[in-house]
This record gives sequence, C-alpha cells and structure tokens, in this order.
Amino acid sequence: MNGGSSSSKGFGRLRAVIWPIHGWEMKKFLPMSMMMFCMLAIYALIRDLKDTLVIRVATGGGSPCTSAAKLWGVLPMAVVAIAAYSILVKKIGVEKTFYVSVTFFLAFFTIFGFVLFPMRDILHPSAEWTNRAMHDLPRIAPTVSLIGNWTFFVFYIMAELWGSVAINALFWQFANKITKKDEVKRFYGLFACIGNFGLIFTGSLVIYLSNFTERATKSGNSNALTQNVIIQMSVVLFLGILLLCLYKYMNKKILTNPKFYSSKNVKIEKKRKEMSLGRSVKKIFTSSYLMFMLFITLGYGIAIHLTEVVYNDRIKVFSEQLGGDAAFNALKGYLSIVTGVITIFVTIVASNIIRACKWRTVAAITPISLLGLGGLFFCLLFYAQFHGGFDIQLFGLAFTPLVFWLGTFTDGLCKGIKYSLYDSSKQMAYIPLDPTLKTEGQAAVETFGGRMGKAGGAVTVTALAAIVGDAGVIKMAPVLSIALLLVVGAWIISVFALSKKYEFLKIKKLEEDKESHIIAE
Repeated sequence: MNGGSSSSKGFGRLRAVIWPIHGWEMKKFLPMSMMMFCMLAIYALIRDLKDTLVIRVATGGGSPCTSAAKLWGVLPMAVVAIAAYSILVKKIGVEKTFYVSVTFFLAFFTIFGFVLFPMRDILHPSAEWTNRAMHDLPRIAPTVSLIGNWTFFVFYIMAELWGSVAINALFWQFANKITKKDEVKRFYGLFACIGNFGLIFTGSLVIYLSNFTERATKSGNSNALTQNVIIQMSVVLFLGILLLCLYKYMNKKILTNPKFYSSKNVKIEKKRKEMSLGRSVKKIFTSSYLMFMLFITLGYGIAIHLTEVVYNDRIKVFSEQLGGDAAFNALKGYLSIVTGVITIFVTIVASNIIRACKWRTVAAITPISLLGLGGLFFCLLFYAQFHGGFDIQLFGLAFTPLVFWLGTFTDGLCKGIKYSLYDSSKQMAYIPLDPTLKTEGQAAVETFGGRMGKAGGAVTVTALAAIVGDAGVIKMAPVLSIALLLVVGAWIISVFALSKKYEFLKIKKLEEDKESHIIAE
C-alpha cells in the first residue's frame, strides 16, 4: 500500500541527515511544503507590516500598542475564530472550511491594501484628536492610539489570527490527517525548512520596498508608503491563490491515492461528531493531556511576547536614527531573513534531533533556548542602564545597533527553533490522541491557547504601561525579565509532565494498531 518503505532505511548517511525523502513521496511532500511556504510568506509580510503600522505609522504608536491590540482585539476575536471554525466544519466539512477561511482572509487583506489604507486619513480621526485624547488619558494611551488608528488595529488582529488559524489549525490539522506515522519524523522538520524560504523571500521584498519608499518619499512622492502597502497585499493575494490551488491538488490527487493516504482515515473523519465551542474548550479542562498542551502553548505565547515588546521598542529607537517608518519596516525585513536562514540551518539539525531523541528532549529545547537567549538580551539592556545609558559603546560598537542585531539574532534563533522543533514536537504530541481530541482539542488549544498566551504577556505589559505611563518600555524590563523566568520555568515543568503521558499513549496506540492488523489478517 505504501509503494515502498517510508522509513529512513535505504538512504545513504548524508541523505538520511539532509533529505530523507523517497523519490515517489515527492508528489505528496512537495505540495505540502509549498503550502507551508505560502502560509509563512504571507504571515511574514503581514506580520512585518502590522508591527510597522501600529508601532511606527500610527499616530501615538509604540511597542505597548501591540500589547493593547492583543489584549483588547486578538484575544476576543480568537474566541470568535474558534466558534466560526467549529460551525463551518460541522456545516460544510473540513475541505470547504479551508477554502472559506483562506478566502475570507485574502478578501480582507486585499480590501485593506487597495481601499482602507489609501483612505486612512479619511477613515481615521484627526491626528490632533488622537494626540489630545492620549494626553488626557495617559494611563490608557496605547488603547487610545488603537482607537484613533482603527483600520491598523483591525489589520493587526487579522494578521495575528492568520498565524493561529491558517498555520496552526488549517495546515497542521491537514498535515496530521494525511501524514502517516512513519513519515512524521522525516516530513515535519523539512516542511518548516522549505517553508522558511518564504521568510527569506518576503524579508528581501520588504527591504527592497522599504528602500524604494524611503527614496520616493525623499523625492517628494507622498503616496510612496501607500504604493508599498498595495504591492505587499498584491503579493499576499497571489500567494493565497497559489495556496488554494495546492490544497485543491492535494485533495484531488493525493487523498484519492491509497499509495499516499489510507481511505480508513476518511471514514473516521466522516463518522466523527463535531463539538460546539463550549464543548471544545471544555475538552481541554477535562483532559490532563490537553491541559499540559495548553500550558506549553501559553508558555511560548507569553514568553515570546515579553521579549518582543522590548525588542520592538529597540527597533523603533534604531529606526528613528536611520530615518523613520520605511527604516522600521526594512529592519523587520532583516529579521524575517535572519529568521528564515537560521530556521533552515536549524531544521537540518532539528530533523535529526527529532528522529534520534525522545519527545521530551525535542520539546524542552525551545524553552531552554528562549530562557538563555532572552536572558542574555535583558542582561545587555540592564548593563546599559547601570553604565551610562544607551549612548555608550560596547566592544567598540554603538550600543543601539548592537542591541538590535543581538535582539534580531535572539528572536530569529528562537523562532527558528520554534518553527523546527517546537511546532513539530507539539504536532507530534497530538498524533496518539483519538480523532475527537486530535481535531477539536487541537483547534481549541492552538487557536484559543495561542491567543491566550500572547494575551497573558499583553496583560502584563498593558498593566505596566498604565503604571509607568510615559516612562517608556525600558522601565518595564526588570519586571518583564522576572516574568519571563517564571513562565519558562512552568513551561519546562509542563513538558516533562506531558512527556510521560505521551510515551504511554504512544505505546498504547502501537499495541492497538498491532491488534487491529492481526484481526484484519
């Protein structure tokens, strides 16, 4: 039925490390990898743009605005997204839900690029109104800035939801459905490897467009930024259409071929009962397995937000030295390239770690790396605070660009490990579960848990912003570093607790498969 061995046996030593894919498997592996490429490329474009809009372009914008956006916008909309996903799957099925969901996002991004952003001066309150309101309400200034720049706020929400709904729910549920057990350890790491070429592509595009915008603005072209956004959203639309075509190919050519996909799984999908949103979320709190999955998801979401809010503040400072809005977007483009390059190299190593090590080891690498690298970043900031401020030089280099590049490497490496090891290990953890927990539980954990994680970090930053007022993000750093230590510690404990349950279910499932095979014979 497999058309040959699907294991890594039969490969040379070098190929087993770099490319453990059989030639006949490429019809299945390559389209899935290109789907990941499209999803990550879209995410990189809209992620860089959303940060640029909220932190740099928006009237009164800044790094704390990202926390307010996640708290007041992304979290409640994540709940709506789960409800919509559950209803759509129940009413029209998984395949049509994919088409509807992706088309909805593409429609919004297209409307934003061609209509909302060009008309922002008409749609937004005046800059004078926003600045006056922020001055009158300094404790909630980030929230006021979002209200005054509401189209940017909505775009930020949709960009965040794309990362959780499209990548975490739509792609990985589809991958878990069609990837066989003996393909998982070989395929999943390489999905991330090929997909992250999308970050390099989009990062290069963002840098080119940002340089174009800067030159055009200096030449007197007041519409340069608008043209930049229109081009980026056009690329998003093209990649989205390509994604839909690849998904259709997989369903028409791969899922109908028993060589690549067992029809037994299709029957399970048809017979399974759908759960409502309430039952889906309740399932998490009635399953200790899913609870630990939730804690792991919360851990990453909170930890990465606590570090990124300070990092984005340093990018804003550096971009002001370089020239402004276009410079900020270009710096985010460099981050995408660094993340993509690091992820590709890390994935080559990670794919072998996944095959050679226990799940516990694979899952623990991400929090340990984040704690170590994030701690180094915070230590450098504290050093500057207590040794003359941020105008000092360190190792013969100006402090601000040094912090930016260290932060870029730290963020890029942590995300590279996240894409290659964290995502893969988390998706592997769902495989031993029964179909109901695997589908509905995963949707709740990934969408709700992911947003709750970032909301947890957002609550911390928003509360501190209300306390420090105009003092700035850097004054929050000591408290944020302590919170990072506590969160990552709880994350590591959850990994070790879940590992015992994972290994037990994995052995149990293997025994059940053997019994089923014997009965079938």
